[in-house]
Amino acid sequence: MPGSAAPFRLVTIGAASGPRRDSFVESCAGVTARMPHSLSWAEALDGRDWLEGRAGGDCFVRFDSPDADRAALAALYRRGERAAAEAGIETLSAAAFAAMRDGDIGSPAQLAFGLADAARELVASGKARGAAFSAEPPDIGCAFDKAAARDRLAASGIAVPAALPAEGGFDALAGAMAAARMPRVFVKLRHGSAAAGMIALARNGPDWVATTTAVIGEDGRPYATRAIRRLNDRREIARIVDRLAPLGLHVEQWVPKIGLAGRIVDLRLVVIGGTRIFPVLRASRHPITNLHIGGERGGADALAAAMGDAAWRDLLETARRSARCFPSALSVGIDMAVLAGGRRHAVLEVNIFGDHIRDFAMDGQSVHQAQAAHIAAIMAARRASGGREAA
Repeated sequence: MPGSAAPFRLVTIGAASGPRRDSFVESCAGVTARMPHSLSWAEALDGRDWLEGRAGGDCFVRFDSPDADRAALAALYRRGERAAAEAGIETLSAAAFAAMRDGDIGSPAQLAFGLADAARELVASGKARGAAFSAEPPDIGCAFDKAAARDRLAASGIAVPAALPAEGGFDALAGAMAAARMPRVFVKLRHGSAAAGMIALARNGPDWVATTTAVIGEDGRPYATRAIRRLNDRREIARIVDRLAPLGLHVEQWVPKIGLAGRIVDLRLVVIGGTRIFPVLRASRHPITNLHIGGERGGADALAAAMGDAAWRDLLETARRSARCFPSALSVGIDMAVLAGGRRHAVLEVNIFGDHIRDFAMDGQSVHQAQAAHIAAIMAARRASGGREAA
């Protein structure tokens, strides 16, 4: 049993508090033999010795999302401002960040660049003292960049939706759709998460229809709403696309997803250690299936049965292959569409922090319990090898 092994030191860096942090900390009980030392990103980056004597070959550092922790987000936004500006992305100053309201999309690229830069600093200092990490900066940066992640997966022969150029605003997008003869696309923030600012966009001749989580506030800022809106006014759709474009877009083909029981469905598959898979069905009456905006969660048995054993096994192997494209990651969340007909599938996104699924267990283990057990196994292997990285 992992819990019976000699204790190791576990550090988590994410939000100072919240359901994600609490879920993982509670899952460590009886698994790691020692509760984790939890830090926010702000605390880890405040200039003090964030490891506080916890380094060495017996220390594992787990990165997690800053979630809604304002101090952690502010620290990461500061780190990413210069890189985002150099990439031509709209940025938020410290004052603009302080003025953000609930639902404000902010500058996801600035946050992603800050996260990657912070991870580089912490990994460098931690590895110098022998610590192991749940993910390394190149994989973190790639996973937060939808275009880069898509290209990495495609280079490994994994099926992904076709992509369109995403430079410019609505007129450029309409031209690219026409040139590619692609009348249905998903417009996403390239570095965004949680479906913030997402648009499922369809064109039929002069008619346009958009299903979106984006709304422009009276202050001119783009906001994410959980009240999914359906728009058919071309000018309103164009206004939203044009407002999101300075934040950096990713545009991909809208692939036809399979339906079950009158719902559109897809999957979030959490892959731990490249092998263990937790598949979660997401179902919705509209094209955006994310659970926090109305998607219905369920087990994947009905979908597996509809696909057939061979197609389901192939899908699970694709999830494992996708995870192996991010080799340093302890776990990844793979969003996957099963195409209409049930025989083919495509990977939509890779989420480096996609492991928080509330009240979900498989074979008696939650995702975070399985992750804690895998960390314990990694550290046992490191100890057996004299503190060297386990293969």
